[in-house]
Amino acid sequence: MSSFGIGGTNVHAILEAPNMDMKNRQKSRSDKGQFIIPLSAQKQENLNQYVSDLLNYLQSSQEEINLNSMAYTLQVGRVPMFWRVVFVVRDIHELIEALRLFIDRKPNHCAFSGCMDNHSTLISDEEEQLLLNHWLDTGNVIKIAKWWAEGGIYNGPACMTVRNQPG
Repeated sequence: MSSFGIGGTNVHAILEAPNMDMKNRQKSRSDKGQFIIPLSAQKQENLNQYVSDLLNYLQSSQEEINLNSMAYTLQVGRVPMFWRVVFVVRDIHELIEALRLFIDRKPNHCAFSGCMDNHSTLISDEEEQLLLNHWLDTGNVIKIAKWWAEGGIYNGPACMTVRNQPG
């Protein structure tokens, strides 16, 4: 595609269709792990509303939702706030059920909630990062979720995605 402007400005762009084979490979890879879906807000009421809004969106969405992309956006693209909840799920159906249980205040093995006041200062930031990396390497998703819900701050460059360990 080309565009020519009046003042001699020329713009050229090469467009290409997405590689569907790559998209399908990424989808099958992401289906083998657990997704860490964090939500946070400044006030408890706002967090509850946020959970409700996410549930409504997921239930009303007509398109396929990429859980890996959602996890990435909520982890990297948002600033963590005071009140927190983390959902650890394998698929979108498990996330919807976990959101429902959280809203209804029923026991929920997929949700971990807390606030930044609960975060321990017993170890340094460097030690905490080493511990987090160890949990990521060993697939200890529950400890990662509890750590973040209790006020942990992830300073890494990428999404915390935990894959099932072989064996």
